[in-house]
Amino acid sequence: SLKEASLSAIPEKSAITKIFPNPLSFSTRIEYDIASVSDITLKICDMNGRVIEVLEEGSREPGRYSVDLDASGFGQGVYICVLSAGKTRSSRKIIIIKQ
Repeated sequence: SLKEASLSAIPEKSAITKIFPNPLSFSTRIEYDIASVSDITLKICDMNGRVIEVLEEGSREPGRYSVDLDASGFGQGVYICVLSAGKTRSSRKIIIIKQ
């Protein structure tokens, strides 16, 4: 079936694939792909590179993963979501807007 095929498909590269919603006020879902067995770290940094929160850490098999970020305690501004997987690094901006 199509669902099984998508689960068994190995991603071409390790990368953050989607952050939705973005901009956000309170929470968002971060999706990322892992292409080969890797030790990974997924973290949120401020614009100065300071680590604000580590979301995921450890060994991952190839596949697609997702994690929810609770940003209710974050101040308004621009943050960077950084995925390190083996020697690969991927980053995406996250914009937090407080009403």
